[in-house]
Amino acid sequence: MDNSMDIDLTHRGNNNMNPLSFYWFAEFESFYLKQFDNGIENKFQTVIDKFVELKYFCLRHKDKDMSVTVDLKNGVIFVNKHQMIDNDFITEKKNIRLIYFRRHRHEMNSKMQELNHQITYFIGFQWGDSENRNHKILLQLDSDGNILVGSN
Repeated sequence: MDNSMDIDLTHRGNNNMNPLSFYWFAEFESFYLKQFDNGIENKFQTVIDKFVELKYFCLRHKDKDMSVTVDLKNGVIFVNKHQMIDNDFITEKKNIRLIYFRRHRHEMNSKMQELNHQITYFIGFQWGDSENRNHKILLQLDSDGNILVGSN
């Protein structure tokens, strides 16, 4: 993924979930799309709608020099430009599909006032092999950038 994308995370639009630590960026065959661009939030649905053209999907930390990129053409994950998974053990990947979602955990008191709000980010991909078995690799990131890796 071209890291020369113009990134301006100071404009967070009218996002009322302001504690986001990671922002997404998508590179398609002919254009880039940032989650926040000039104070306007682009919906993730746009990524889903244009999925057949999606080449790379990236999460970047707002305060740290940290990124996680999924290469959807080759089925590879990079953390800070370093390949996470060795592709040599995988002979063929068909139908590579992005996995990305966030989980919100709200801690409330007895008066339903929020005491704490934590967001966990999940990014990875799934694919089919030559025997039509489904596989997935998923990274879980917390707001500090700590990573857990899982697969099936």
